Amino acid sequence: MTINVLGIAGSPEIGGNTDLLLDKALEGCKNNKDANIKKIYACKLSISPCKSCRTCEVTENCVFEDDMRFVIDEIGRADRFVVACPVYFLSVSSQLKCLIDRCQVFWARKYLHNRRIGDEKKRAGRRGIIISAGGNSKDDIFNGLKETIKAFLATIDVAYVGDDSLMFNRLEEKDAVLKQPDYLQAAFKAGQKLME
Repeated sequence: MTINVLGIAGSPEIGGNTDLLLDKALEGCKNNKDANIKKIYACKLSISPCKSCRTCEVTENCVFEDDMRFVIDEIGRADRFVVACPVYFLSVSSQLKCLIDRCQVFWARKYLHNRRIGDEKKRAGRRGIIISAGGNSKDDIFNGLKETIKAFLATIDVAYVGDDSLMFNRLEEKDAVLKQPDYLQAAFKAGQKLME
């Protein structure tokens, strides 16, 4: 049975530390022969910010016709999620935040119209992890980012099954993660575990 995996790259730096960690996690997912993997870059999408017009609360759809329509389809189709984003001022990047805010459509469908993603069996299998990289020496810099992404996952009916071991600090320089094979290995193993 095919397991659809969606990797969401929240970093505006393609090929940067967070992106490399995401690739390693998706490589771990790929070890499962049933995995069908897609990766989207928030920074490559043309997504208008939510303008709080409340159209989705009535129509269950967003007023904007942009790349978010594709993202909404992919979110609805996926069974496993790997959301990766570096820390930006103790939260997520603006590109990822824009994508998350536009998921108000899912909130409206779920809480106002009682229309959720898939059937109960599909929802029970939807799981996700968060990967982040920071350049600071303080370990609490990930708290805001983690809570934001966990709220996003809850809204789209995804159980968060990760832990703080996937929040990697002291990665300020480009390619710094390549000097940390234990970080890359942890991401790979997390991808493998996500598929269990």
